[in-house]
Parts: sequence; structure tokens; C-alpha cells
Amino acid sequence: MKNRVSAIFIIALLVMWISGCSGSSDGSSHDNRVYNPGGTTGGTGTGSGNGGIPPGTGDTVPGNVELGLSENPEAPRIAGGTADEQLVAQNINEFRQENGLEPLIWADAIADAERSHAYDTEQLDYFGHGASHDPGNYGICVERGQFLDLPGQLWECGYGGGPANAVSGWSNSPGHRAGILDSSLTYHGVGISTSGVNVFWASLR
Repeated sequence: MKNRVSAIFIIALLVMWISGCSGSSDGSSHDNRVYNPGGTTGGTGTGSGNGGIPPGTGDTVPGNVELGLSENPEAPRIAGGTADEQLVAQNINEFRQENGLEPLIWADAIADAERSHAYDTEQLDYFGHGASHDPGNYGICVERGQFLDLPGQLWECGYGGGPANAVSGWSNSPGHRAGILDSSLTYHGVGISTSGVNVFWASLR
């Protein structure tokens, strides 16, 4: 009888341990996909891969302050992006596939650049592709990509209404729609501000 109780106790401990290993301590799930230059598209359509883009160093993305643009604190690097960022990326790819195009491959470095910009827009209370002193200057977006050594020019879409309707909003704007449906694109990334309101998607040209 004692041996039977001990066996049941051990089995219960094993079940609890296995359950604990299946998720993170904060209750959120982790994406364990491997990022590599070759990258392949995954079941969600967001894919994996870094597009051969240098991963950078440290745990934060250089903010606009390092570009001499504003006083933005650095934003965190998040491998694979947040759940909301991946949602937007998935919606982008579904929209492309509905229009006969290949899904784009997620690139952390592009997402990190966009997240840095999204944080900046929220912290300094402006919205645009530029910086707080010149929000409409698209050249600043190009500078941001050059500073981060991205192998191409950033092409960016911004939306100030949260992730759920971002792609719908862009698809109803002729310029944004054409950019998203560019058949020459391969890699993309999404960055969202801490409040979840400001959404920026970008690819490289």
C-alpha cells in the first residue's frame, strides 16, 4: 500500500513538472521557432528567418536618440515579436495570399526597428514616419534603417488604431495597399507601442 501511494505521488509530481515546462512562468506562451538566414514560411504565414540581417548586440534596439533624432529610450528586442505584432504580420500575409502573392518571412531586425519607432511616437506624442521634430519626413525612416545596417531601404506603413484593424486600414489606402502587395518583397516585421495603439509594419526594398 505504501509503495502504491509513493508511486501515485511520484506520477503526480511528474505531471505537474511537465505541465509547468509547457508554458512560461507568467502564463504566456513562447514561440520556439528557430530564426535563420534561410528561413521558411510557417503555418501562420508569418514564417521565420532573419533575412541575412545582422542581429545587432544587446537586449535593446538603438533608439532615435542614437540617430540624433530625438530623446527616445531604447526599445526591447523581442525574438519573434509579440503576439499582437505576429497577428499583424499574419494578417499581412493572408492579405497577400488572397491576392495571389507569396507570404513574407518575419525578420526580427525589421520588427525591432519598427518597435523602436512605435515606442518613440508614443513617448514623444507624435505620429508619422519621421521623428518628433519632423513627423512627416520619410527620409528619417530611411535613415533609421541605414543606421541599423538593414540590407535595403525601409518601406513603412503606420496605423494609429491598434493591431486588429491595421491591415484593413492599409488595404483601403491605395498607396499602402500597393506597397503591401509589392511582389518583390521577401522579409517584413511589425512593431507596436507599449499601449498597443501605434502600429508600424515595414519591409525592405
